[in-house]
Amino acid sequence: MFVLQRTLNAIGKPLEVNDSYQSVDAIVVLGAPCLPDGGLSQVQKERVDFAIELFEKDISNLIIISGGSNRHRQSEAAVMGEYALAKGTHLDHLLLEETSTTTRENARFTAELMKSKGLHSAWLATQPFHLKRAVSNFKEFGIEAYASTNQDSMQYKNTRLSVKWMCREYAAWAAEILKIKS
Repeated sequence: MFVLQRTLNAIGKPLEVNDSYQSVDAIVVLGAPCLPDGGLSQVQKERVDFAIELFEKDISNLIIISGGSNRHRQSEAAVMGEYALAKGTHLDHLLLEETSTTTRENARFTAELMKSKGLHSAWLATQPFHLKRAVSNFKEFGIEAYASTNQDSMQYKNTRLSVKWMCREYAAWAAEILKIKS
């Protein structure tokens, strides 16, 4: 098991981003699926907890939570926003983007929202496997994007999830590259 986890960590390393902490206009939490009953998932909780940690480090005084709805009456952003409020984040420090259903849409729709408010830089809160593509997507839509690997991520604690997420992420990169070249 130890060898498998070390191998997964090595395979996942190219997907990570480790920028130095700096002030930005907003911390952006990327969308993630809710539980089947519409409740907060562990993935969503981890992303919001990391965003709150960044907020408390004074990276920004604004958290934007991104994520639409595929199956539930509440958007991913609304579910995560309720959790952020329950954790003590004040409503004045939250914005929701409730339309997106993919990472690319998270970037596009959040960039539109940010630009409409004169905001141009963001710190992204998501799992480590997701950082490189997310940063790339946000930059493509004109946002100066930064990120760092959450060393406490469940990605490093759950081998099954780690394998699933990295396979999915490398497939997503391949799909984006093929779209660009066609």
